[in-house]
Amino acid sequence: MSALGISRDTQYKILDKLTTIGVAVGTRSLLKMGWQSFEKSNPPENPTDPDVIWKDAFIWGAAVGLGVGLSKVLMKIILDESWQKYMGPKPDDE
Repeated sequence: MSALGISRDTQYKILDKLTTIGVAVGTRSLLKMGWQSFEKSNPPENPTDPDVIWKDAFIWGAAVGLGVGLSKVLMKIILDESWQKYMGPKPDDE
């Protein structure tokens, strides 16, 4: 238990969710900036828009999915290593 009475399991889950949200938002923002630099236009955020070319929508969807997925995996590895270093075994490992 922490000084606030929060269990280690709850602390880990909160930290995991917050970092997941941060990484997803940050990765998506970076991909959007990259798209704007490369294509000189905004990414196709709404694939049902009649002005969106299906190829661009597919590429954007794949890039966001892959980018966010890989970022989340890397974040999870870093989170687990940091938790082990500063807090000891993960709550799942106890």
